Formats: sequence, structure tokens, C-alpha cells
Amino acid sequence: MADELQTTYAIDRSKIVVDTNSRDTVGDAYFLRRNAIIPMRIRDLVVVTSDYHVERTGFIFRSFFPTGVELKVVGAVSGSLGDEAVLLNEQKSLTAFEKTFATVDFADDRQVCKALSTKHPFYNGQIYDQIRCST
Repeated sequence: MADELQTTYAIDRSKIVVDTNSRDTVGDAYFLRRNAIIPMRIRDLVVVTSDYHVERTGFIFRSFFPTGVELKVVGAVSGSLGDEAVLLNEQKSLTAFEKTFATVDFADDRQVCKALSTKHPFYNGQIYDQIRCST
């Protein structure tokens, strides 16, 4: 994707952040915040996702990012925007996100990592290896 952005849209490679730690949208937000947004003091971010995924992506990223980060979520045409099954899955995933992080203070990286490493099946060892949280 980074190559496509650089080649097709002439976006400077230094402006593209790639993180390979993520396993889903929640991980995208968490690892980008932890490894790029905060340490690199990024203030403007454009997230590109599928058109049907824009609303949930925006909600998740806004939850994870500190105030002062200007976020824009752009949807690429997927052909699934009107697909009821896809939209139902988006709603289920949003509900699961809200349940997983209901009591988490997103400003506290330890709380966020603990919720991921104990409650989220992509990060708690249920589906993929469990992530380790630094103390």
C-alpha cells in the first residue's frame, strides 16, 4: 500500500507511516499511537480504509489518539458499502470494541495494553500470540 501511495499518488515516502505489528483496526490505532503519533509528534493523520469501514475506523482512532491530532478517515470504494452482512459485522465489531475498552483510560498505555493482551482475541493468545506489555 505504501508503494501504491508513493507511486500512484506521489506521496512522499517520509510522510507514510507503516506499522507491521497490527492485526486489525484496533491494533492499527494502538501501535500507530504508540510507535509514531506520540513519539513523532504527528498532528495530522489521514487513515485510508474500505468505504464500509470508515465510521468504525474513525471511532476507534479517535478513542486512541490524544487531543490535538487532526484525523481524517477516507474510504476506498470496495463494493461492500451496501452489503447488510458486512454492515452488521461492522456493528458487532464496534460493540465488541466498546465492551473491551469500556473502563480503559486511553491516555494510560498500560491500561490499553492490558485490555488488548487480556480481552482482545487477536492479542490475548486466543487466535495469535499474546502481546507483551511493558510495565
